[in-house]
Amino acid sequence: MSSPVYFTTLVYIIVSAVMMPFLLVNSKNKIKDLKSNFRLLLFLGIMSGLMNLTASFAMLYAIVPYVISLKRTGLIFSVFIGYFFFNEKEIKKSLIGTLIMLAGGILITLF
Repeated sequence: MSSPVYFTTLVYIIVSAVMMPFLLVNSKNKIKDLKSNFRLLLFLGIMSGLMNLTASFAMLYAIVPYVISLKRTGLIFSVFIGYFFFNEKEIKKSLIGTLIMLAGGILITLF
C-alpha cells in the first residue's frame, strides 16, 4: 500500500546497506577502482533506479504479467551488450534461455 517511489527508494537503500559491509571486507584493494569509476557507477545506479521506478509505476497502472513480460525482454539487449561490448562467450546458451523467456512473455500476453 505504498507508492512506487517509496518502494524503489527503500529497496535501493536496503540493498546498499546490506551489500556495503561485503564490499568493504572483500574489496579493500579495489576501493581505488571504485573511486576512479565513480561517475560511471553513479550513472549505472541512477539508470537502474529509474528502470525499477518506471517498472513500479507500470505495475501500478497496467496488468502486472504484461509489465513483467515486457521487462524480461530487456534480457535480449543484455545478452547482445555482453557479447559485443564485453566479449562474452557462449552466446548461444544465453540466447536460448532468453528466447525461452521471451516466448513465455509472448504466451502470457496472448493468453
